[in-house]
Amino acid sequence: MRIAFVTTEYMCEKSEFDGGLSNYLYRQSKSLVKRGHDIEIFTLSDNSETFKHDDILTHQVRNNSKLFLTLSKITRYKLKRVFRFLSIALCLSNFLKKRHIIKPFDIIQVCSCFGCGLFITKQFNIPVLTRVSSYEPLLRKYYRVKLNLDQKLCELIEKFALKRSCAVFAPSNLLANILNNINIKTDVMRPPFTLEHIALDENVFQKHLFGKNYLLFYGAIGYLKGCAVLADCLPEIFAKYPDIHLALIGKNLQGPEGLNMVEYIQKISSKYVDRIHYLGILDHSKLYPILENSHTVVLPSLIDNLPNTMIESMAMGKVVIGTRGTSFEELIEDGRTGLLVEKENSKALFDAIDRALNLSEEKRKEIGLNAKSLINLELNPEIICKKLENYYENLITKYSS
Repeated sequence: MRIAFVTTEYMCEKSEFDGGLSNYLYRQSKSLVKRGHDIEIFTLSDNSETFKHDDILTHQVRNNSKLFLTLSKITRYKLKRVFRFLSIALCLSNFLKKRHIIKPFDIIQVCSCFGCGLFITKQFNIPVLTRVSSYEPLLRKYYRVKLNLDQKLCELIEKFALKRSCAVFAPSNLLANILNNINIKTDVMRPPFTLEHIALDENVFQKHLFGKNYLLFYGAIGYLKGCAVLADCLPEIFAKYPDIHLALIGKNLQGPEGLNMVEYIQKISSKYVDRIHYLGILDHSKLYPILENSHTVVLPSLIDNLPNTMIESMAMGKVVIGTRGTSFEELIEDGRTGLLVEKENSKALFDAIDRALNLSEEKRKEIGLNAKSLINLELNPEIICKKLENYYENLITKYSS
């Protein structure tokens, strides 16, 4: 099959290589190429360029619609985000059409972000399906975004794009159920996963964390991922465990009190600020040594969608603390493949971290091995990609008839 993946982020983008969507698409594309499929990536970028990225033809598409830029100016930027959504969708659609004429695709998969498939669905003579990576109403709620007219229209665009797709799927039962409940039929398709075999760079680990006993949080450092909840329980953890440090890796987003989230965490634990290590955004070559040597990975999300951080950590045999009712429970069984805790509850999170720090070495290894085995079984690329191929083939057959 010739398959086009249309996305707002991909591994070749310097600012987006660490995102869950980027990593998912990269791993799935590599797995499908190994099975003989012809894959092309169309990704939003600051540039317009076509090249091979790890032997996969990748098209960078610049968001440069003069129409929507002009409309944004005319409306005095009151609908800035709406016109950005529309501009992104139009630019990706136009670029994809040109490529489809030159060398037609059998099927197109778009991501849900920014409603980027809006002008692609119903515009091609082949099936166009959407993979839901995020959902605007949930992002708004948990990132504490104001529901103004701009945001309302963005949510309508996203919903309309989903409804126009010939099929919709999500990686988690949680998100699929949310969408099914608003009459958007959504299937569940797990992401394929394998750890990359890459040359590791231990310089950051050696400089900041070597010889330290530390907890690790990585991902978007903001409200949605539960970082304010983590901040609230840290002083008690630091007081009880004088040797424990915290490593933070990822994008530093808005926090309470007009501070960014890292500043807020440091302020709450000001007495222990020398034990908090913010290391910025790291690629996998630098991240994996830090992940491998961490004591426990703490991911107290308020909502999630089978996050890549959980999957990576479990695949490396780490004890992961996740939250119930946020999709973590779809892979983590408390006490067997990780630890689960009530979300938005700093006391419960303290108890879970306390529990993790008191696990015997034997029990930690047992949980880690169980987690690794589960990922190898549940997210095996051969099994997942075979299911995905059948899913694609059924859509192609259904569409052609």
